Amino acid sequence: MKNRTFRNPMSRFQPERLRQARLSQGLNKTELAVLLNVSQQMVSKYESGKSIPSEPVFDLLIKKMNFPLGFFFKPIVSTDLSRTVFYRKQSAATLKQRDARSVRNEWVDDIINYLENFIKFPDVNLPKVNQKPKGVAWKNEEIEQLAISVRKHWGLGLGPISNMIMLLERNGVIVCRQQTNSNTIDGYSYKEKRPLIFLVSDSNSAVRSRFSVAHELGHLLMHAGVYTNDDLKFNYIHNQTEAEANNFASAFLMPIDSFGQEVYSSSLTHFKMLKKRWLVSIQAMITRCGNLEIFTESQVLYLRKQISKYKMRTYEPLDNEIPMEEPILLKQAIELILEHKAKTAPTILNDLNYPVNEIEELCNLENGRLTRPDNLVIVNFKKD
Repeated sequence: MKNRTFRNPMSRFQPERLRQARLSQGLNKTELAVLLNVSQQMVSKYESGKSIPSEPVFDLLIKKMNFPLGFFFKPIVSTDLSRTVFYRKQSAATLKQRDARSVRNEWVDDIINYLENFIKFPDVNLPKVNQKPKGVAWKNEEIEQLAISVRKHWGLGLGPISNMIMLLERNGVIVCRQQTNSNTIDGYSYKEKRPLIFLVSDSNSAVRSRFSVAHELGHLLMHAGVYTNDDLKFNYIHNQTEAEANNFASAFLMPIDSFGQEVYSSSLTHFKMLKKRWLVSIQAMITRCGNLEIFTESQVLYLRKQISKYKMRTYEPLDNEIPMEEPILLKQAIELILEHKAKTAPTILNDLNYPVNEIEELCNLENGRLTRPDNLVIVNFKKD
């Protein structure tokens, strides 16, 4: 019998996966070293590929970080690391938080590519926009015209938009939502093969979430492909693009020729009524009325003082009544695959090899959906 040469399974260890796991958990190398009972230098060697974790260290890694074993052997698919990501509240977001989001961006891209083997997602249907050259600001009237043209492109008319997330998903934009335990990032967006909007705020305000979606749509239309991540490190560029995206969101959600005609009072009671119809925060409506010169500066200032007086800056009337819009595109894709038995839930988990809680949250699946035991026994009545 010929001698067989057995290859050490750990030779397939993917160093970048360890780095991803660490960053996704918000850990630095020192903190990971403490978890694994090794030195920081050894962690650096693991992540650079200069050394491979021993079996005891690898077992501890799986146990402590709660990642599937196969994750650390899954080859990295090349992604566009230069893609521009538009973060809201970028200055407040820590490097750890941005690194964690960057890792999940790659995971979402991989999940989408996997699902596209079985599912045809809606075609991307964003209107073509004559973007401004880098550094050239959009004028307010140009943003107003852009917002109206986007509504015309999608046949929306000038009334309130009932569901922002569904609108974008029907037009080929992927939307994800994930809890972050942080209020430093409301959301962000980027363009890969198809546009993606990530909602990462823990806010329970549906109207704030809707505004974030419209804000990110503004980035995708006006700024994606124009600015790089290095450009956005300059505060004046970041502030300019953020202001333009905010103006677009306001104009898109509250068209001047319809919303503006419905404002006939400066009372908070009136704005509560408008909020129920337009699904926009009272504060955003007041800002919009000031920008459109429906109200004078003194009226806007008075209303903002009223907002502070009644402690409405973080919680407004109707915030607990207006339902949160939820992404459904990735969820429906997985449910369709399971329903038609193209793949079983265990097979999907094995194919993707990401933590099950990450897959379920990124795809907006019910907690435990992919680990629920199929213990139903099919029985029926006897035939006579």
